[in-house]
Order: sequence, then C-alpha cells, then structure tokens
Amino acid sequence: MAAVVILIVAVAGVWRTAFDGAFVFDDHARIVAAEASIDRLWPPGAWLSGSQRPVVGFTLAVNHAIGGLAPRGYHVLNVGIHAIAAVVVFGVVIEAGRRLRTRGRLGFDDRRLLGVGLVIALLWALHPIQTATATYVIQRAESLATLFGMLAVWALLRGQGSRPSRGWTAVVIG
Repeated sequence: MAAVVILIVAVAGVWRTAFDGAFVFDDHARIVAAEASIDRLWPPGAWLSGSQRPVVGFTLAVNHAIGGLAPRGYHVLNVGIHAIAAVVVFGVVIEAGRRLRTRGRLGFDDRRLLGVGLVIALLWALHPIQTATATYVIQRAESLATLFGMLAVWALLRGQGSRPSRGWTAVVIG
C-alpha cells in the first residue's frame, strides 16, 4: 500500500505543473472547437458518435460537465489516469515477478520484489518521454490505451494464479 501512495504522490508531484497548462495543438480542435460534441453526458450520442475514440469522448464529456472549458480539470484527469496506469504497471511487475519466483526463475522475496516493482513503475511514470501523455490533454488516448492494456495483462497474470477466477477472466475480456 505504501508503494501505491509513493507512486501516486510522485506522479502528482512531478506532473503538477501541467495542472495550470493551457489547451495546446489538437486540444483546440477536439475540445474547444468541438464543444458541442462533449457538452453533455446524456444522451451519449454526441460524444459517442463525435469521436473516433468513444472512451476518450466520454472522459472529455465528464471533464466538460464538471468544469466546462477550464483546462485545469482536463489536465488533472490526465495526470490521474497516468497515476492509475503507473499503479497498474507496478501490479504487472509484481505479478510477473511472483510467477517467475513460483517457477524458480527469480529468487526475490516479497520485499525486494516490491522494491523492484516500485522502481520500474516510477521509471515508467516519471520518464521524460511521458511528458506528452501526462500533460497534453488529447494524448489521454495513449494513457487510456496503456492503462487498459496493462490492466488486461495484470488480470491475465492474476487469473492464472493458484486460484483462477472468472472475475479476472472477465477483466481481460472487458
């Protein structure tokens, strides 16, 4: 649990300057100029059909419902998605390490495995190459793709554990 808190605090701390950023590049075309497609959550027709990426459209509509066209909320959600993805990356590393340990290919105890998982997740989350996905609003499509992709991998690893679960299988399929 402490590792998760460290991850979230580190991501928020490093990317906090994005909170005060403006809309840039495609943000104007896909948010400001396309406000009519995200200005309401219900009915979902506008954000569902007005975007090639309905999940992104939904998140933009949520942002608009909460704060209109004020960029801060959009940036806060982007950093939040990035932080959650970092936690999932951490989970993937831990589960993969446990699988390797079970097969006799890794000699790390749980404490060392948690440390390695935390370092890998921090390197992934705080690396400068993540700047666009954490700070550029429309790039949340990439953050969401990473989040859902890594969540599927994590669920697959968890579902193949000593007690397979239909719940984890449903997460992989979802």
